[in-house]
Amino acid sequence: MVCAHTTWRAAAQGPAGGRIAWIDLEGCDAAVSDADAPGLLDVFHGLTGLSLARCTRLTDKGVAALATHPAAAALESLSIAGCTPGITAAGLASLLSGRSGGWPKLSRLDISGCTGIKGSVALPPLMTVSSLRAMYLPALTVLTVQVPPAAPLEHLLVTECRSLRTLHVSTPRLKVLNAALCKHLTRLELHCKGLDTLVLQHCSSLTAPVTFVCPGMGGVTRPMRRRCTKA
Repeated sequence: MVCAHTTWRAAAQGPAGGRIAWIDLEGCDAAVSDADAPGLLDVFHGLTGLSLARCTRLTDKGVAALATHPAAAALESLSIAGCTPGITAAGLASLLSGRSGGWPKLSRLDISGCTGIKGSVALPPLMTVSSLRAMYLPALTVLTVQVPPAAPLEHLLVTECRSLRTLHVSTPRLKVLNAALCKHLTRLELHCKGLDTLVLQHCSSLTAPVTFVCPGMGGVTRPMRRRCTKA
């Protein structure tokens, strides 16, 4: 981890600068703002992992700058978890869309705890992530994830989104969906050919999926409770 009091350029010029592949700046509010985020990619050209979690000065503006930065093409993992309240649904769309429909190598994204992501949200269809963590989004009410067959999304976690009422997921390659503790979820629509694990623990308002087309679990239109977990 790079010291928050060291300039990024000076750090990169040190003996290990050219070999730094991962930087974790969780909670470094003084070091990370909208202007600082793209500056990291200016300096550390080979970054594959970046955590800006709980950097509360980071907003949609900084995320938009990250999404269009040329060096973002090498980034494989990004966390902006807990960057609140500045990260909103617009910032998320900018991040997932990136240049020409997404960062080619970005596979893991964590937006958990970004309380500025509110209301009805539809994720961009042209995204590259295979794992998306979107937990603890208390003001999210509707989430739509509808992507083409080539989209690599395999793991989706939306646990403890306490205001989530509608979840529509159409992702042919999705293998794991965890929506545990979404206590107000009442409408669940799944079109997931490859789904093999469904977790619905403590979704106390949910009676049954509206649509359940998941042949990997043996289900078409009707839920298969023997292979999903619900308390």
